[in-house]
Amino acid sequence: MKVATPMISWHAREPVLSLDMHPDGKLATAGADKFVRVWEVLDDLKVKVLANLNYHTASANIVRFSPNGKMLASAGDDGMIFIYEESKRPDDSIGFGEEKHDDVEHWVRKKALRGHLGDVYSLCWSPNGTGIFTGSVDNKTILWDLEKG
Repeated sequence: MKVATPMISWHAREPVLSLDMHPDGKLATAGADKFVRVWEVLDDLKVKVLANLNYHTASANIVRFSPNGKMLASAGDDGMIFIYEESKRPDDSIGFGEEKHDDVEHWVRKKALRGHLGDVYSLCWSPNGTGIFTGSVDNKTILWDLEKG
């Protein structure tokens, strides 16, 4: 089996802390640069950035697609959990001083979840995609019901 390592500056030369594969082959990454990015992996092992999500105020530690691939969740050192949904239009809620990117795909923030008092390092979706579990350095695990809020 032949293995190749694409030489890419994935997150502005900062560490890539998590990645997850979408059911259709897209790749999501979370990095120490505070960004969550969605990529297309091309046949020649080159990648193309599809979306740049910059809602975290500290390192983005983990990223996971929902079981059906329609949503994306990320969590980070800021204690925040964000749920994104793919949209036909860009998210206009970019704050003052933040960069706008020319994204090919638009993943808009659907929910912002607060509840942890420390860095969030673990996240998984429920099998039906209606909830997520998160784990933090605050010694808590939280089950979030995404249908109730």
